[in-house]
Amino acid sequence: MAERRADIYTRITAEIVAAIEAGAGLFRMPWHHNGTSTARPANIASGKGYRGVNVLALWVAAEIARYDNGLWGTYRQWAENGAKFFKDYGCLEIVECWEDFVPDGEQTDFRRAVAAKKGEKIVFTWQIWPDRASFYAAETKMHQDERMDTAGEPPFDAKRLILGCFEPIFSMGRDK
Repeated sequence: MAERRADIYTRITAEIVAAIEAGAGLFRMPWHHNGTSTARPANIASGKGYRGVNVLALWVAAEIARYDNGLWGTYRQWAENGAKFFKDYGCLEIVECWEDFVPDGEQTDFRRAVAAKKGEKIVFTWQIWPDRASFYAAETKMHQDERMDTAGEPPFDAKRLILGCFEPIFSMGRDK
């Protein structure tokens, strides 16, 4: 445990040193910041604020990634939180799948489809709605729900998300 803690301190120190060596850039007064949250980072699942070195680590990560919200969580926490939101609007089922075996293809594959970077894991998700009309009605209402604006940054690059709606033509192994 002590060695792991030392690794965290070493990593954070290295990030701070790299920022210093990169130069200060333009001076800005502390109250004129880049828009990121200056509040104590909080966990999306529990709502509790982080403490100790975690606060510094998350502030540095937020500055580097240009996050504008102090909410943090694992992908699973974001998925569970999002599932509650979608359920409120009538979604019947959500399945979140984490990469287990995603081979590189010769012409195309999942990694190329989402422009995955080295070390990134592929996530495959689908939702089941009662029908198309229910989904479209929910979509309109969800975008008016303030929770969409206060949820913070998701733990993935949403610009590389692929979205589509499909009509089932055959299903095996699931009761209707």
